[in-house]
Amino acid sequence: MASSINQQIAIKLTPEGQQKQLEDANFIINLVNRAQQGAQAEAGDGTPPAFATGVAPLVSLELQQELAALPPTQTDEVFEDGNTEDLSIDSWYQVTVPGLPAVPSSGTGPESNADDQAVLPAATLTLIRNLLALDHVESAHSLAPCAPPSKGSGPDDDIPAPPAVFPGDDPRSVNQRYLNAAPVGIDARYAWTKKGGDGATVGIVDLERGWKLNHADLAAANITLISGVNQDFRFHGTAVLGEMLMVDNTIGGVGIAPHARGRVVSQWRTTTRYNTTEAIYSAISVMRRGDILLLEAQAFDPAGAPGYWPVEVDDSVYTAIRTATTRGITVVEAGGNGSNNLDTYRNAAGRRIFNRSAPGEFRDSGAILIGAASSSVPHVRLGFSNYGNRVDCYGWGQNITTTYTNEAGTTSEYTDSFSGTSGASPIVVGAAAAVQGIAQARLNSKLLPLRLRAVLKIWGTPSANPANDRIGVMPNLRRIIDGGHIRL
Repeated sequence: MASSINQQIAIKLTPEGQQKQLEDANFIINLVNRAQQGAQAEAGDGTPPAFATGVAPLVSLELQQELAALPPTQTDEVFEDGNTEDLSIDSWYQVTVPGLPAVPSSGTGPESNADDQAVLPAATLTLIRNLLALDHVESAHSLAPCAPPSKGSGPDDDIPAPPAVFPGDDPRSVNQRYLNAAPVGIDARYAWTKKGGDGATVGIVDLERGWKLNHADLAAANITLISGVNQDFRFHGTAVLGEMLMVDNTIGGVGIAPHARGRVVSQWRTTTRYNTTEAIYSAISVMRRGDILLLEAQAFDPAGAPGYWPVEVDDSVYTAIRTATTRGITVVEAGGNGSNNLDTYRNAAGRRIFNRSAPGEFRDSGAILIGAASSSVPHVRLGFSNYGNRVDCYGWGQNITTTYTNEAGTTSEYTDSFSGTSGASPIVVGAAAAVQGIAQARLNSKLLPLRLRAVLKIWGTPSANPANDRIGVMPNLRRIIDGGHIRL
């Protein structure tokens, strides 16, 4: 039987509810306890309800103040959903609810998230449903930790111009076929022949749970932690960083954008508090227009649908991503390993939020959503990958050569089998960084997020059966560069 832990729930109050919380510090606790009593009555098994014990802002007040102090930004880009949204975060709270059943184990090993039927415990889903039925609650979702979207990896700007990339003396570069020309890869090797095509002047931030930053092929990249705790799944973060940022030296391989500036931010805000939303806002507070934020994460559906979903399924995360986009930060989001058709998904309000063909229901965060395909040509959608018309691009989701570490923390290990939408997403980030670097060199400016999303889809490599695969295209850097598509 699952053990009980202090689960946390995110709650957004209506304006009236927010006013009541400001007047009465126990208002949210009383709301949650009322919802829990209803959940216990529904269960009818005599189990005492788990009462709320603590409330705090979902994003710390200190970070909210830092965000408020940032220079105002405004882009003229129009989101596909046509909506103008309130992106304030001050009405979101996190509530500790001791005694709720533990979420499905996410483990720390390569195969820890292989269950495509993962779902939040029934008691948690009932609590969320009861909260949403209350007059003063606008949204609610779990803050339970969820494994990153890997399918296993096996044991095995004022920046000076950097030197050219010489992959020939990186012995594993020959195995990095995702660097090769289309239709095999994204043709990073061609981009390297163009000024800025190595990611120079571009900032990349990887959001997830852990890394081995002193790996022999990453240490010289001087990747730093913005905030949070470097806690677990270090094999995963190490592999992700390698695809993008492996140093051009004489060992291992070479990253797609080896001269980009890399940083990381952790979903573990402390050793016991997991909060993807706050991690995104923390990254936003130090990122610049034209930078790229990679979300190496997936989520449980707060409405209870099985499998793993894009993290923006949680409303507070969606708001954070859209905030990043409006500030000129491009967000690349793993599509998730749930084998789900995103077109048919409906949230708790019954809206098809991932379906671009559902006007009035679809919501556009601005993120570039990524699916996973085979490494072989023609590229076929892999069975674990989520899919649908919301997915913009795909990358290899298997057989990826990159840096790696193990439980002992080795700094010299590599793998040829990293995979998942986790493996696919850094490939697209690398392509985006190449485009942004070239744009800076040619135009003295980087592309805005929605423009960059469109450019990466121009003349991309289609999957084997686009109508069935529904994972978009793999960027083709040669055609983007030579086709004159890098323009404002």
